[in-house]
Amino acid sequence: MRRRALAIMLKSIVLIAALATSITLAQPTITVTPSITHPGDSVTITIEGVGEERCAIEIRGPGGGLAYIREVKLSNGTGSVSWDIPEAAVLGNYTIYVSCETSGNNTAVLTLRAITPPGAAPPTQEARRVKGIERLIEVGEKLQSLVHCRSDVLLKHNVTVHAELNASFAEVLNLTAEGDEYLKAALEAWEAGNYTDAKIYVVMAIRSYGSALELQEAIGEALNASFKACRMVVAEQPPTPPAPKANVTCKWSPQFYPLMTAFDVAEHRLEELREMVSKLEERGYNVSQLVSLLKEAEELIEEGRALAVNCNISAAALKLAEARRLIGLITAQVHKLGYAALIHKLEEMGIKANMSELRRALKERRFLQKLEEKIEKLLEKIREKQAKLEKHLEKMLERLRERIQESIKRRQGTPGPGIWPGPPRGHGHRRGGRGH
Repeated sequence: MRRRALAIMLKSIVLIAALATSITLAQPTITVTPSITHPGDSVTITIEGVGEERCAIEIRGPGGGLAYIREVKLSNGTGSVSWDIPEAAVLGNYTIYVSCETSGNNTAVLTLRAITPPGAAPPTQEARRVKGIERLIEVGEKLQSLVHCRSDVLLKHNVTVHAELNASFAEVLNLTAEGDEYLKAALEAWEAGNYTDAKIYVVMAIRSYGSALELQEAIGEALNASFKACRMVVAEQPPTPPAPKANVTCKWSPQFYPLMTAFDVAEHRLEELREMVSKLEERGYNVSQLVSLLKEAEELIEEGRALAVNCNISAAALKLAEARRLIGLITAQVHKLGYAALIHKLEEMGIKANMSELRRALKERRFLQKLEEKIEKLLEKIREKQAKLEKHLEKMLERLRERIQESIKRRQGTPGPGIWPGPPRGHGHRRGGRGH
């Protein structure tokens, strides 16, 4: 009974891993056959994307140099190319970059090794599986570095100043933190020898980073930002000899770089918030509480960065979490005051709006459209009032015209009181005579 239950459990784990792999890996899907080979051999790169789209394939060697480039048009969502590897190709890991018109971007790894001498035992299936998971973790670490680098670029372009991009950038930060957690769990499982969990977690990390990269791409286009500086982050670097044990520090830890980058991101955000708070103060708002929170968050970042440098990664992460919480509170309050100022400005223009309506429009990136609708409604009301006023003026003019005509008729018709026509001069009157 126990064996049967164990067998069912193992099958379930395998199915979950397979399902997670098929669902979470970003499109397009890249299959390299064989994925481990030697110079002089030929490999087939198969791409599964969408419809009849075109995909660009670029292969770079261990030193980052271009080894192969080709464009392929998919047929019914599938296409493939063959690469005849030169005999003089350098041994090591080759990164395959694929960029498609519709389905997006993805990477794969091809490993070139020396030909196995006759009589040498080929690697076992388990060893190949473990090696494949190790490569996935390497891809996850590169994507992690790429996402953090791109966030730095967006911050330098003042992404948080644009209200319509704030929600997307906040989602990027959330996806990045999610990916960092999954990658950390994958590394811990890998070190513990739990390769199945390691594969599941790293695939989830790659999915999170992939979603973050898509959002960063859209934000970058809106800001006209270039991510060329981040290409070196994912380029293959020559192997670095391990440091002597006496000099080993936490900087070799995979958590160190993302943590320090997160501190930099938080610091940039504080600088932007400080500028916003200063502008609100100039407009007469009471920002004393916000200034106090800014100072507290700044101190937490400084303390956390010092802890990270001294290898106290866990305590540094706690400081970062607390600083982020304060930044969230400050951001919410600044937005609230900003909304109030904007509503006041719109009301001065005669446009009525409320806080929830404004927030919803900004979140859905429909602020300008909503403003246009409000202005159109205002103009329609003005037109209606103008039409009513014109009708009223016409009636008043008509009444005035009638009164003027009546007055003229009265003057021309019946004489006024005390004025009666008498006999013509020379009849019945004598000058100087006594007459009567």
